[in-house]
Amino acid sequence: MEQRRPFSEILSWRVSEMQFWQAHYQLEYEKEHPPVVNPADVTPEQSLSQFKKLMV
Repeated sequence: MEQRRPFSEILSWRVSEMQFWQAHYQLEYEKEHPPVVNPADVTPEQSLSQFKKLMV
């Protein structure tokens, strides 16, 4: 389970450590939200529906 860190602690991290965690969370996000494979296959209605789901 992830631990939350105080913002002041995160500000003291080295740039390399921040880059590591940024990459880690980006990969986690991409696992949960895969990109659309071929955007030409998505109708405007489907696109709007997906957008509304993201905004909820």
